[in-house]
Amino acid sequence: MMSDVICMCTGLQLCDVISKWETALREKGSGKFENTRVIQLTYKNRLYWRHSAKMETDRERLLLCYQVNQQVINSRFPLNRELALELSALMAQIDFGEYNSDKGRGSGGVGGNPHHHVLQALDKFYPYRYKDGLSPDELRELQEKLTDKWASLKGRSLLDCVRIYLTCTRKWPFFGATLFQARVRGPGEGGMVWLAVFEDSVTLLELDTMQPVAKYPYTSVVTFGGCQDDFMLVVSAEEGGGSQKLLFSLSKPKVCMIQCQVDSRELCWLRIKSVVGLVIGRSTSFGVSCLRTWALDKLADAVGLLVALFCPHGLLRMELWLLLLAAVLCRLR
Repeated sequence: MMSDVICMCTGLQLCDVISKWETALREKGSGKFENTRVIQLTYKNRLYWRHSAKMETDRERLLLCYQVNQQVINSRFPLNRELALELSALMAQIDFGEYNSDKGRGSGGVGGNPHHHVLQALDKFYPYRYKDGLSPDELRELQEKLTDKWASLKGRSLLDCVRIYLTCTRKWPFFGATLFQARVRGPGEGGMVWLAVFEDSVTLLELDTMQPVAKYPYTSVVTFGGCQDDFMLVVSAEEGGGSQKLLFSLSKPKVCMIQCQVDSRELCWLRIKSVVGLVIGRSTSFGVSCLRTWALDKLADAVGLLVALFCPHGLLRMELWLLLLAAVLCRLR
C-alpha cells in the first residue's frame, strides 16, 4: 500500500484525488495496478492548536505549510509583497525541490524546465491580488525576483524550508484560524469583516488591515447557527446585561462551514475546561490548603491543555486520563 501524502488544492474533487493517486502509483511502480489490495484514501484538514506545536510531526508541519499557503494566495493572511515573495520561494523549494534541478520533485510531477517551474510557483504560491493587473514587463521582473529567491535556497532541505516557513508565519497571532469573509448585518448595515474562528474564540478582523475589532471567547457564546440566510452568533454581555445577537451575511455553504468550525473548536475547548474544573473540584473538596490548591490548579490546567490539544479528537481518552489524575490528586490531601 502506498503511504505517500499528497497535498491537494481545495477546489479539486474526489475524482481528481483518485487520478492523482493513480498517476503517482504508475510513476513509482511498474505502471500496473494490483486488484487484490484494498485502497484507503484519508482526507485530513488539521485544526491548529498553539499548545500542540512542539508535538507536531514532520508530516503535520508539511500539511500546515500547504494549508497556510491556501490562506496566503487567497488574501487570508496579512503580508506585503516582499514577504509574499519569500514565502513563495520557500514553497517552491518544498514542492519542486532545488531550482534548475534535472527533475521536478513536487506534487505536480513536471519535468525539469526551470522557467516552467517558476511560472507554476507563481501560480500556486504567490497571492492572486499581487499578480492582478501586472504588465508583461512587471510579470517578467516578478519571475526574475522569484528565481533569485528560489536559487538562494540551494542546499536547504525540505525540513529546513518547512521550519523557516512556519517560524515566519506563526508570528501572526491568528495563525491557524479559519477565516470567513462576511458582512455585518444590523442597524446601518455594517461593512465587510473577517470572521476568524480560532481555538478559544471567534474574532472579528478588519477587512484590509486584518486587525482585531472584537473578540468573543467560547465561554461567552450562548448559541450560534444559521438564521434564515445569515450566520447568527449570540454572546453574553460583559457585565451581565443579557445577551447580544450578531448577524453576519454569508452564503449558505459558508454558513455550514463556519458552523462546523465553531462547533468543533468550541466543543473541544469547553470540554477541556469542564474536565479540568472537575479535577480541581475533586482535589479542593478534601480541604487542600490555598497554596496547594493553586499548584493543583496550575497542574491540572497544564495537563488538560497539553493532553487535549495534542490529540484534539481524542477527547474521551483525554477525559478518562484526567479523571484518573483527579483520583490521584484526591489521595494527596
